[in-house]
Amino acid sequence: MESNESLLNNDLQIDPTAHGHLSETAKWAKFIAIAGFIFSIAILLFALYFATLIANMRNSFGSSGEARMSATFVSIFYTIIALVWFLVSLYHFRFASKLQVALQVNDQVELNNAFQNLRMYYRISGIVTIISLFLTLLGIIGLVMSMPGKTF
Repeated sequence: MESNESLLNNDLQIDPTAHGHLSETAKWAKFIAIAGFIFSIAILLFALYFATLIANMRNSFGSSGEARMSATFVSIFYTIIALVWFLVSLYHFRFASKLQVALQVNDQVELNNAFQNLRMYYRISGIVTIISLFLTLLGIIGLVMSMPGKTF
């Protein structure tokens, strides 16, 4: 078995099969990135709509400070989700675009830039996954702790 070092010392090449796979990957990555942009904009619009809706309800019915804080928190939370999703989609889009250019003109620098954007995409996705798992765990612990008849 060869080590990773010896693989990197031997110039890896993109053969026609790998070129075809990467070309198709770039097309699908661009599609997914564009869908991500659309979803992030939709989430941002939802956050703004929700903030406006709550503000109108507050003016019509009056509301407590606690309800205002909850509405503000939800709007800020969804705005942050939209911005993070947009950022992830941006790195995904950059990967796809640079990969397509690299394959068309056979440019190693563009290929390296494409994979750098892919690395950032996965880094941010990994961080978001860790945060989501942590918040889910906190939510489960909170749910268990709030159950009636608990014997802790």
